[in-house]
Amino acid sequence: GKTFAERARAILPARQVAGLDGVLLTHCHMDAVLGLDDLREVQLAAADPEVWSVHTSTPVYGSSKTLQEVQQIFPYMFPKQESEGHGALRMA
Repeated sequence: GKTFAERARAILPARQVAGLDGVLLTHCHMDAVLGLDDLREVQLAAADPEVWSVHTSTPVYGSSKTLQEVQQIFPYMFPKQESEGHGALRMA
């Protein structure tokens, strides 16, 4: 089947979605967080799907506990950084 990234590349531009303003994580169960890698690939949904690449970072919001757990699972995705404020990180 198709991956999230493939489907998003087809569907989001067709619906005039130009990108993600942020991500809200309600909990750190795998059903909620395993798509974060794919989200990095669709950050620039307005670009031609053949030349998409990640040039920006996306704010990720959640409880302190959730964000700490996500950082442990995906250390490469959240470079060492200060939090943007209570409950926010930037996904590189």
